[in-house]
Amino acid sequence: MRRSKWKLDRKADFLCRVGKMLEEGYSLSKCLEVYALYQNDHIRANIEMIIVRLKGGDSFHDVLADFHFPGDILSYLYMSEQRDFATGISASGQLMKTRSEWQKRLRSTLAYPIFLFWMTAIMLFVVGKYLLPQFNTLYQTLDVPLPFISKFFMELVRFMPAIVVGVIVLSITFYLSTLVKNKPSSAVQKMIIYSKVPFVHLFIPLYLTHHTSLHLGLLLQSGLSIAEAFSLLTKQSHFVFFQEEASRVSLSLMRGEKLEGLFDHTSLYVPEFKEILMHGQVSGNLGRELILYGEVVGERFEELVKKGFMILQPVSFVGVGLVVMLMFMSILMPMFYYLQNI
Repeated sequence: MRRSKWKLDRKADFLCRVGKMLEEGYSLSKCLEVYALYQNDHIRANIEMIIVRLKGGDSFHDVLADFHFPGDILSYLYMSEQRDFATGISASGQLMKTRSEWQKRLRSTLAYPIFLFWMTAIMLFVVGKYLLPQFNTLYQTLDVPLPFISKFFMELVRFMPAIVVGVIVLSITFYLSTLVKNKPSSAVQKMIIYSKVPFVHLFIPLYLTHHTSLHLGLLLQSGLSIAEAFSLLTKQSHFVFFQEEASRVSLSLMRGEKLEGLFDHTSLYVPEFKEILMHGQVSGNLGRELILYGEVVGERFEELVKKGFMILQPVSFVGVGLVVMLMFMSILMPMFYYLQNI
Protein backbone atom coordinates (compact mmCIF):
# COMPACT_ATOMS: atom_id res chain seq x y z
CA MET A 1 0.00 0.00 0.00
CA ARG A 2 1.51 3.35 -1.04
CA ARG A 3 2.39 5.86 1.64
CA SER A 4 1.72 9.52 0.95
CA LYS A 5 4.05 12.09 2.38
CA TRP A 6 2.65 13.91 5.40
CA LYS A 7 3.40 17.58 5.76
CA LEU A 8 4.50 18.87 9.13
CA ASP A 9 1.20 20.60 9.89
CA ARG A 10 -0.70 17.39 9.01
CA LYS A 11 1.50 15.38 11.37
CA ALA A 12 0.89 17.93 14.13
CA ASP A 13 -2.85 17.84 13.54
CA PHE A 14 -2.80 14.03 13.64
CA LEU A 15 -1.05 13.89 17.01
CA CYS A 16 -3.13 16.69 18.55
CA ARG A 17 -6.46 15.13 17.57
CA VAL A 18 -5.48 11.59 18.51
CA GLY A 19 -4.13 12.82 21.86
CA LYS A 20 -7.31 14.76 22.57
CA MET A 21 -9.50 11.72 21.85
CA LEU A 22 -7.30 9.53 24.04
CA GLU A 23 -7.72 11.99 26.91
CA GLU A 24 -11.48 11.76 26.43
CA GLY A 25 -11.36 7.99 26.91
CA TYR A 26 -11.18 6.57 23.38
CA SER A 27 -8.90 3.64 22.66
CA LEU A 28 -5.99 4.27 20.27
CA SER A 29 -7.56 2.05 17.60
CA LYS A 30 -10.86 3.93 17.85
CA CYS A 31 -9.05 7.29 17.71
CA LEU A 32 -7.33 6.31 14.48
CA GLU A 33 -10.57 5.03 12.95
CA VAL A 34 -12.40 8.28 13.78
CA TYR A 35 -9.51 10.43 12.51
CA ALA A 36 -9.42 8.51 9.22
CA LEU A 37 -13.11 9.22 8.51
CA TYR A 38 -12.55 12.83 7.39
CA GLN A 39 -9.15 12.46 5.69
CA ASN A 40 -8.35 12.10 1.99
CA ASP A 41 -7.86 8.67 0.44
CA HIS A 42 -4.06 8.60 0.78
CA ILE A 43 -4.05 9.60 4.46
CA ARG A 44 -6.90 7.18 5.16
CA ALA A 45 -4.88 4.38 3.56
CA ASN A 46 -1.90 5.29 5.75
CA ILE A 47 -4.07 5.30 8.89
CA GLU A 48 -5.37 1.86 7.97
CA MET A 49 -1.76 0.71 7.57
CA ILE A 50 -0.93 2.10 11.02
CA ILE A 51 -3.90 0.27 12.56
CA VAL A 52 -2.85 -3.02 10.94
CA ARG A 53 0.72 -2.68 12.22
CA LEU A 54 -0.43 -1.76 15.73
CA LYS A 55 -2.66 -4.83 15.80
CA GLY A 56 0.37 -6.83 14.65
CA GLY A 57 2.23 -5.79 17.79
CA ASP A 58 4.35 -2.85 16.54
CA SER A 59 4.71 0.11 18.90
CA PHE A 60 3.17 3.45 18.00
CA HIS A 61 6.48 5.33 17.87
CA ASP A 62 8.08 2.69 15.60
CA VAL A 63 5.15 2.85 13.19
CA LEU A 64 5.33 6.66 12.99
CA ALA A 65 9.08 6.44 12.37
CA ASP A 66 8.27 4.87 8.98
CA PHE A 67 6.27 8.01 8.16
CA HIS A 68 9.33 10.20 8.88
CA PHE A 69 8.13 11.90 12.05
CA PRO A 70 10.96 13.93 13.68
CA GLY A 71 13.35 11.98 15.90
CA ASP A 72 12.84 14.14 18.98
CA ILE A 73 9.06 13.72 18.70
CA LEU A 74 9.40 9.94 18.33
CA SER A 75 11.64 9.89 21.38
CA TYR A 76 9.04 11.83 23.36
CA LEU A 77 6.32 9.42 22.20
CA TYR A 78 8.47 6.50 23.33
CA MET A 79 8.72 8.04 26.79
CA SER A 80 4.97 8.65 26.82
CA GLU A 81 4.18 5.04 25.93
CA GLN A 82 5.98 3.96 29.07
CA ARG A 83 3.83 6.20 31.32
CA ASP A 84 1.29 8.87 30.29
CA PHE A 85 0.46 8.04 26.67
CA ALA A 86 -2.45 10.44 26.05
CA THR A 87 -0.75 13.49 27.55
CA GLY A 88 2.48 12.68 25.73
CA ILE A 89 0.79 12.49 22.34
CA SER A 90 -1.02 15.79 22.93
CA ALA A 91 2.20 17.49 24.03
CA SER A 92 4.04 16.07 21.00
CA GLY A 93 1.30 17.41 18.73
CA GLN A 94 1.61 20.88 20.27
CA LEU A 95 5.38 20.83 19.81
CA MET A 96 4.97 19.92 16.15
CA LYS A 97 2.22 22.50 15.72
CA THR A 98 4.52 25.23 17.02
CA ARG A 99 7.29 23.97 14.74
CA SER A 100 4.91 24.02 11.77
CA GLU A 101 3.95 27.62 12.55
CA TRP A 102 7.66 28.57 12.64
CA GLN A 103 8.17 26.86 9.30
CA LYS A 104 5.24 28.71 7.71
CA ARG A 105 6.42 32.02 9.17
CA LEU A 106 9.93 31.44 7.83
CA ARG A 107 8.56 30.70 4.36
CA SER A 108 6.41 33.84 4.35
CA THR A 109 9.32 35.88 5.70
CA LEU A 110 11.72 34.64 3.03
CA ALA A 111 9.29 34.54 0.08
CA TYR A 112 9.40 38.26 -0.75
CA PRO A 113 13.17 38.74 -0.16
CA ILE A 114 13.94 35.70 -2.36
CA PHE A 115 11.72 37.15 -5.07
CA LEU A 116 13.53 40.48 -4.74
CA PHE A 117 16.92 38.77 -4.93
CA TRP A 118 15.90 37.01 -8.15
CA MET A 119 14.63 40.26 -9.66
CA THR A 120 17.80 42.04 -8.55
CA ALA A 121 19.95 39.31 -10.13
CA ILE A 122 18.07 39.69 -13.41
CA MET A 123 18.44 43.48 -13.26
CA LEU A 124 22.14 43.10 -12.49
CA PHE A 125 22.58 40.84 -15.50
CA VAL A 126 20.66 43.14 -17.87
CA VAL A 127 22.41 46.28 -16.65
CA GLY A 128 25.88 44.75 -16.75
CA LYS A 129 25.41 42.80 -19.98
CA TYR A 130 23.56 45.32 -22.13
CA LEU A 131 23.15 48.79 -20.59
CA LEU A 132 26.63 49.41 -19.15
CA PRO A 133 28.47 48.41 -22.37
CA GLN A 134 26.23 50.81 -24.32
CA PHE A 135 26.92 53.60 -21.83
CA ASN A 136 30.59 52.70 -21.91
CA THR A 137 30.65 53.18 -25.68
CA LEU A 138 28.77 56.48 -25.31
CA TYR A 139 31.10 57.79 -22.60
CA GLN A 140 34.19 56.78 -24.59
CA THR A 141 32.81 58.76 -27.51
CA LEU A 142 32.31 61.73 -25.18
CA ASP A 143 35.77 61.11 -23.64
CA VAL A 144 34.25 60.50 -20.18
CA PRO A 145 36.02 57.75 -18.18
CA LEU A 146 33.84 55.15 -16.46
CA PRO A 147 34.08 55.23 -12.65
CA PHE A 148 35.29 52.24 -10.69
CA ILE A 149 31.76 51.18 -9.68
CA SER A 150 30.64 50.93 -13.32
CA LYS A 151 33.68 48.87 -14.25
CA PHE A 152 33.09 46.70 -11.20
CA PHE A 153 29.54 45.81 -12.28
CA MET A 154 30.64 45.02 -15.81
CA GLU A 155 33.38 42.67 -14.56
CA LEU A 156 31.04 41.15 -12.00
CA VAL A 157 28.48 40.24 -14.66
CA ARG A 158 31.17 38.89 -16.98
CA PHE A 159 32.54 36.54 -14.32
CA MET A 160 29.17 35.78 -12.68
CA PRO A 161 28.76 32.26 -14.23
CA ALA A 162 32.24 31.27 -13.05
CA ILE A 163 31.55 32.72 -9.59
CA VAL A 164 28.25 30.85 -9.26
CA VAL A 165 29.82 27.54 -10.39
CA GLY A 166 32.76 28.08 -8.05
CA VAL A 167 30.52 28.79 -5.06
CA ILE A 168 28.41 25.68 -5.79
CA VAL A 169 31.50 23.46 -6.16
CA LEU A 170 33.08 24.84 -2.98
CA SER A 171 29.81 24.42 -1.05
CA ILE A 172 29.40 20.81 -2.18
CA THR A 173 33.07 20.05 -1.43
CA PHE A 174 32.82 21.62 2.04
CA TYR A 175 29.59 19.76 2.80
CA LEU A 176 30.96 16.39 1.68
CA SER A 177 34.25 16.86 3.54
CA THR A 178 32.38 17.85 6.70
CA LEU A 179 30.07 14.87 6.30
CA VAL A 180 32.97 12.43 5.88
CA LYS A 181 34.95 14.02 8.71
CA ASN A 182 32.07 13.98 11.20
CA LYS A 183 30.56 10.61 10.21
CA PRO A 184 32.53 8.65 12.83
CA SER A 185 31.70 11.29 15.46
CA SER A 186 29.06 10.74 18.10
CA ALA A 187 25.81 12.69 18.13
CA VAL A 188 27.06 14.72 21.11
CA GLN A 189 30.28 15.67 19.31
CA LYS A 190 28.28 16.71 16.25
CA MET A 191 26.08 18.93 18.42
CA ILE A 192 29.20 20.53 19.91
CA ILE A 193 30.47 21.24 16.39
CA TYR A 194 27.11 22.73 15.36
CA SER A 195 27.10 24.88 18.49
CA LYS A 196 30.23 26.63 17.23
CA VAL A 197 28.47 27.84 14.06
CA PRO A 198 27.60 31.57 14.26
CA PHE A 199 23.94 32.24 15.12
CA VAL A 200 23.25 28.49 15.41
CA HIS A 201 24.97 28.51 18.81
CA LEU A 202 22.16 30.71 20.12
CA PHE A 203 19.51 28.08 19.38
CA ILE A 204 21.14 24.76 20.28
CA PRO A 205 21.33 25.18 24.11
CA LEU A 206 17.68 26.27 24.24
CA TYR A 207 16.55 23.44 21.97
CA LEU A 208 18.42 20.70 23.84
CA THR A 209 17.55 22.03 27.30
CA HIS A 210 13.89 22.31 26.30
CA HIS A 211 13.64 18.70 25.14
CA THR A 212 15.82 17.29 27.92
CA SER A 213 13.64 18.99 30.53
CA LEU A 214 10.41 17.69 29.00
CA HIS A 215 11.70 14.14 28.49
CA LEU A 216 13.18 13.82 31.97
CA GLY A 217 10.35 15.71 33.65
CA LEU A 218 7.72 13.47 32.05
CA LEU A 219 9.40 10.32 33.38
CA LEU A 220 10.05 11.70 36.87
CA GLN A 221 6.51 13.04 37.11
CA SER A 222 5.20 9.57 36.34
CA GLY A 223 6.97 8.12 39.37
CA LEU A 224 10.34 6.90 38.10
CA SER A 225 13.54 7.61 39.97
CA ILE A 226 16.30 9.64 38.33
CA ALA A 227 18.36 6.51 37.66
CA GLU A 228 15.37 4.67 36.21
CA ALA A 229 14.46 7.65 34.01
CA PHE A 230 17.92 7.85 32.44
CA SER A 231 18.04 4.09 32.06
CA LEU A 232 14.79 4.26 30.10
CA LEU A 233 16.12 7.12 27.95
CA THR A 234 19.03 4.93 26.86
CA LYS A 235 16.56 2.42 25.39
CA GLN A 236 15.03 4.82 22.85
CA SER A 237 16.91 5.04 19.54
CA HIS A 238 15.01 7.77 17.68
CA PHE A 239 17.03 10.67 19.09
CA VAL A 240 20.61 9.42 19.32
CA PHE A 241 21.80 12.52 21.19
CA PHE A 242 19.49 11.76 24.11
CA GLN A 243 20.52 8.12 24.04
CA GLU A 244 24.22 8.98 24.28
CA GLU A 245 23.67 11.63 26.95
CA ALA A 246 21.48 9.29 28.99
CA SER A 247 24.19 6.60 28.87
CA ARG A 248 26.82 9.11 30.00
CA VAL A 249 24.66 10.40 32.84
CA SER A 250 23.69 6.87 33.97
CA LEU A 251 27.34 5.83 34.24
CA SER A 252 28.24 9.04 36.07
CA LEU A 253 25.38 8.58 38.55
CA MET A 254 26.59 5.03 39.25
CA ARG A 255 29.99 6.51 40.12
CA GLY A 256 28.30 8.78 42.67
CA GLU A 257 28.51 12.09 40.77
CA LYS A 258 25.87 14.74 41.35
CA LEU A 259 23.18 15.15 38.70
CA GLU A 260 23.47 18.94 38.36
CA GLY A 261 27.22 18.69 37.72
CA LEU A 262 26.64 16.54 34.65
CA PHE A 263 24.96 19.33 32.65
CA ASP A 264 27.56 22.09 32.87
CA HIS A 265 28.39 22.11 29.14
CA THR A 266 27.20 25.63 28.29
CA SER A 267 27.35 25.07 24.51
CA LEU A 268 24.74 22.31 24.85
CA TYR A 269 22.61 23.38 27.82
CA VAL A 270 21.39 26.65 29.29
CA PRO A 271 23.64 27.51 32.30
CA GLU A 272 20.71 27.85 34.71
CA PHE A 273 19.63 24.26 33.95
CA LYS A 274 21.98 23.09 36.72
CA GLU A 275 20.20 25.32 39.24
CA ILE A 276 16.81 23.90 38.25
CA LEU A 277 18.11 20.36 38.75
CA MET A 278 19.57 21.27 42.13
CA HIS A 279 16.45 23.09 43.34
CA GLY A 280 14.13 20.34 42.11
CA GLN A 281 16.04 17.67 44.00
CA VAL A 282 16.00 19.72 47.19
CA SER A 283 12.26 20.44 46.93
CA GLY A 284 11.45 16.84 46.02
CA ASN A 285 9.41 17.93 43.01
CA LEU A 286 12.01 17.71 40.25
CA GLY A 287 9.69 16.22 37.63
CA ARG A 288 7.12 19.02 37.81
CA GLU A 289 9.79 21.75 37.92
CA LEU A 290 11.53 20.31 34.87
CA ILE A 291 8.28 20.27 32.88
CA LEU A 292 7.57 23.89 33.83
CA TYR A 293 11.14 24.90 33.04
CA GLY A 294 10.98 23.07 29.70
CA GLU A 295 7.92 25.13 28.79
CA VAL A 296 9.71 28.34 29.79
CA VAL A 297 12.77 27.46 27.69
CA GLY A 298 10.46 26.57 24.80
CA GLU A 299 8.95 30.07 25.01
CA ARG A 300 12.45 31.57 24.98
CA PHE A 301 13.29 29.52 21.91
CA GLU A 302 10.12 30.75 20.22
CA GLU A 303 10.95 34.37 21.09
CA LEU A 304 14.46 33.95 19.67
CA VAL A 305 13.01 32.55 16.44
CA LYS A 306 10.59 35.50 16.23
CA LYS A 307 13.45 37.98 16.69
CA GLY A 308 15.36 36.18 13.94
CA PHE A 309 12.40 36.59 11.60
CA MET A 310 12.09 40.28 12.53
CA ILE A 311 15.76 40.89 11.73
CA LEU A 312 15.99 38.72 8.62
CA GLN A 313 13.50 40.53 6.43
CA PRO A 314 14.73 44.13 6.98
CA VAL A 315 18.34 43.04 6.48
CA SER A 316 17.45 41.35 3.19
CA PHE A 317 15.55 44.44 2.03
CA VAL A 318 18.51 46.68 2.88
CA GLY A 319 20.86 44.37 0.96
CA VAL A 320 18.66 44.42 -2.13
CA GLY A 321 18.25 48.19 -1.85
CA LEU A 322 22.02 48.71 -1.73
CA VAL A 323 22.56 46.60 -4.85
CA VAL A 324 19.88 48.51 -6.75
CA MET A 325 21.35 51.84 -5.60
CA LEU A 326 24.83 50.80 -6.73
CA MET A 327 23.48 49.77 -10.14
CA PHE A 328 21.90 53.17 -10.69
CA MET A 329 25.03 54.90 -9.43
CA SER A 330 27.14 52.96 -11.92
CA ILE A 331 24.99 54.40 -14.73
CA LEU A 332 24.39 57.92 -13.46
CA MET A 333 27.78 58.84 -11.99
CA PRO A 334 29.56 59.16 -15.37
CA MET A 335 26.65 61.28 -16.60
CA PHE A 336 26.99 63.66 -13.63
CA TYR A 337 30.72 63.79 -14.24
CA TYR A 338 30.14 64.71 -17.89
CA LEU A 339 27.58 67.40 -17.04
CA GLN A 340 29.93 68.99 -14.52
CA ASN A 341 32.61 69.32 -17.18
CA ILE A 342 30.42 70.94 -19.85
